[in-house]
Amino acid sequence: MGDGTIDDLAGREYQSREFCKDVKCPMQREFDSEAQDETAQDAIKTVCRNGCVYFSDDLMRWLGEHGYATSQEVKLDLSGETAWQLHDRMNKAGIRIYKK
Repeated sequence: MGDGTIDDLAGREYQSREFCKDVKCPMQREFDSEAQDETAQDAIKTVCRNGCVYFSDDLMRWLGEHGYATSQEVKLDLSGETAWQLHDRMNKAGIRIYKK
């Protein structure tokens, strides 16, 4: 049994694109259909990076509704930051997302 610390997250961390899959993002469906084509996946990732249609508050609300927490406080940029940009910013800052 784990000790409940942030290092004890095995099996509880957010999986990449979990939000996208749950909200049925059309780009995620396309990404899944191109599972064997790395070039197509890279093109889809570029579209997501530059044109995600979900915003940071959508992602944070979804995380809360699905029992997730972050390893440190996350300040939202409500000036149009997309869900993709927020997730990327959290990854670069080492902020982990995990099930409570």
